[in-house]
Amino acid sequence: MDSDTTNPNSRPCSKKIVVCCDGTGYREHSGTLITNVSRISRCIRPFHKEAEVPQVVYYQSGVGTETWTLSSLFRQAFGKGIHERIMEAYSFICHNYHCENDEIYLIGYSRGAFTARCIAHLIHDVGLLKKSGLYHLPKVFSLWKGHDGNWKTEIDGLLNTDSGNGQSPQSLLRKDIRIKVCALWDTVSSLGFPWPAWLWWLQWPAWLQWPVTGNMKFVDSDLCPSIEHAFQALSLQERRHHFLPIVWKLPAQHPTLGEKRVLEQCWFLGYHGDIGGGNQEESLAQFALVWILSKLKGYLDFDEENIWKPASETSNWTWMQPIDQKEAKVKVNATVKDSFRGIFTLGGSTHRKPRKHFWCPSHGEYKHDDFVSYEGIHVTVRILRELKAAPPCALLKEYESGSWNITDTVGIYNVEESKWNNTELHLLRRWLDQEATIVQKMGKEKIGNNGENKGSKVENEESNTLVALLLAKVQELLSVKSLRQELLSVKPPRQDADCSLRVEL
Repeated sequence: MDSDTTNPNSRPCSKKIVVCCDGTGYREHSGTLITNVSRISRCIRPFHKEAEVPQVVYYQSGVGTETWTLSSLFRQAFGKGIHERIMEAYSFICHNYHCENDEIYLIGYSRGAFTARCIAHLIHDVGLLKKSGLYHLPKVFSLWKGHDGNWKTEIDGLLNTDSGNGQSPQSLLRKDIRIKVCALWDTVSSLGFPWPAWLWWLQWPAWLQWPVTGNMKFVDSDLCPSIEHAFQALSLQERRHHFLPIVWKLPAQHPTLGEKRVLEQCWFLGYHGDIGGGNQEESLAQFALVWILSKLKGYLDFDEENIWKPASETSNWTWMQPIDQKEAKVKVNATVKDSFRGIFTLGGSTHRKPRKHFWCPSHGEYKHDDFVSYEGIHVTVRILRELKAAPPCALLKEYESGSWNITDTVGIYNVEESKWNNTELHLLRRWLDQEATIVQKMGKEKIGNNGENKGSKVENEESNTLVALLLAKVQELLSVKSLRQELLSVKPPRQDADCSLRVEL
């Protein structure tokens, strides 16, 4: 019997359906570094302990992850494959959604984030096809993605054709479906090929002006009405023109969220790959990962032990050879590589600015900040800047009274700082504990090598002293006055009163 025809009240029906869409060129089984999307998909428990419901996860690799052939390069360059991925993920939800108690979660990075947003709009505009109606998905999707003419009427007519077979449209489709959470890193949907900058200047061809090429231009900055909780982490320093972000905003006709809806967007230091992960240098990606995890914590159950597995063999901290034991130093090695290089320079550059990147199909990019978008700049941007732990962001001029002053061509405007929460602090401590273990190992190896090079054996006691100094410097670096003030301002509950980013010696 088709489960779609089963009475949903005849048995308990509740599950969490999680769809994870990775960015262009990324897949979790490639044997290389993995993205934040892949990390999250791997650490979601199969069963939510408190809610006592299953958590069903679907991981989808990014466009162009096939073997490196001319075909895969073409798919990356022209975005081919996105339509198939939207339908595949949508079909997975259709196969697993059974009743209104089921919850849908969409997670994505880069073009995978755009895929997730398209899925949300497809569910909102059309509904969820039941298993008995999935036969019509290719035609339904074709009508929807074009948004041409009376596409809604045509879809209704298509589903009505089955009426003669004893099936009504109501038996093929579910309406008014909600998306519980949509959590994204740096939504971009542009072509993967950097078209020459002079095409932008000449404004030709017209479709190159828009980050969403071809169909689906209606998936713009307006927050999909069916999304209840929307979270997005954004890159401050990315400047490739064809990587402009699609930032959420509230629709003009619905300028308020209402009681049951949440929108939070946060800007982080780094380039596109530093936010979503997958780079060789992963330190900055951890902050955006932890931020998203903290937002999902109340809805999904995670295995925290599995977040940072496999563990790296190297650390984001570097050993600086001391003159003597008392001058041992550790610094953050947050190497940030400018993504605007090589072939990408052909496409031109545009510096990102918070509260300035909103898109609509008729006007292209809105370059003003009078929309409601709930954007903030994460506290780690200021802390890393004060510690000189990463290259500065020239966009940010001055911090005062809990907000950043940003200089624009028309003047100066403010963006508030986003503080971190208890869950972020808890997860950051776990990551730093792992880093401390690696640093300790690297420190011992370094000390051993130095001893051999000098032709003398370093005694174990002396080695332990140096390692202790090394870790103490890490602790000192993370306990500067400004950081302590930020931690104290969080005001955690009594059972979590010690919120210093502590490294256990």
